[in-house]
Amino acid sequence: MELKKPTIILDLDETLIDTKEIKRRIFNLVEKTGVPRGVAVGVYRQMRKKSAFDQRRYCFELKKTGYKVNPNLFNNLFSKPKDYNYRGAEQFLKNLSKHFNLLLLTFGVPSFQNKKIEQAGFKQFFQKVLITEQESKLDLLRTLKSGTGKIILIDNSKVSIYTAKRLNAPAILVKNRKSGVPDYRAILTKLKEV
Repeated sequence: MELKKPTIILDLDETLIDTKEIKRRIFNLVEKTGVPRGVAVGVYRQMRKKSAFDQRRYCFELKKTGYKVNPNLFNNLFSKPKDYNYRGAEQFLKNLSKHFNLLLLTFGVPSFQNKKIEQAGFKQFFQKVLITEQESKLDLLRTLKSGTGKIILIDNSKVSIYTAKRLNAPAILVKNRKSGVPDYRAILTKLKEV
């Protein structure tokens, strides 16, 4: 990693890829097995209050409600390359990588997050990919700030933005346009201000 360039730490979910679409497809798959959509969504929400999504645990929690779902049901969820990438995300990363070191810092269960990362095809842009099961990302942000010089966080999570600001690191909150796609031009404009 070239330390002369500032480092941008990017989030994955809802910043570069459409995880709402991933969830919609998960619920559709589960519904096709006979689980009512309300149950599928309710179990997902309850599970997410405690931790990141994990397909095995999700199936275990569904079983508690009387529905048996095989975790292998989700094996093809990420079979189509770049299927969930936001329009413009790849070009955004190409532009950033010319002027910044890029790190991917994402919240989730490593096995599930790695599938998303591989499917997206973004690994080539990042000097390092870090996956944490700590939603605020505090410990990793603290370590990165102390070790890499100037860092800038780009994330859709207000919790992560707050954490970065507590560490006196510039942060940009990703906002979506009415179309649901992040406004990458607005982010590039804000980067010039930090």
